[in-house]
Amino acid sequence: PTCCRVKSTTRKHSIRWVVSPGMLANLMLSEGRCGDRQFFDQGVIDHFVAASEENPAFGIGWQRAAGERSHWTFGDHASPKAFGHVGWTGTLTVIDPQYDLVIVLLTNQKHSPVQEGRRRLYFEGDRFPTSRFGQTVTRIYEALEDVQAD
Repeated sequence: PTCCRVKSTTRKHSIRWVVSPGMLANLMLSEGRCGDRQFFDQGVIDHFVAASEENPAFGIGWQRAAGERSHWTFGDHASPKAFGHVGWTGTLTVIDPQYDLVIVLLTNQKHSPVQEGRRRLYFEGDRFPTSRFGQTVTRIYEALEDVQAD
């Protein structure tokens, strides 16, 4: 399985593991297991995606699809079990266990020219359609629904 194709490189006194967002997401959907290898167990996943006491819309490093403000990230169709992570540079990972779905969106949002707005400077990429993550995720879910309906 592709989730197990982890590249390791050894340098003098360290080992580095290169894991893509898609690999991590697939591991999160498969209870930390890939083939006969167990990288972490379901308890670790549950701990990281559990609602924070300070803000139930977040876990540890993950945003949760539960709550009013999750629409910007998760759109209209994500299940309440979905969780994800938004990166400042214009990246998004959504993992939806209910639908066995992983969405990884990589954009060059912050690697675009800087423009001068009325009140502040902004990255041109901030106005790209893909920068509205919730709308993009909604379209992906709807496209999958159309495919499954055919």
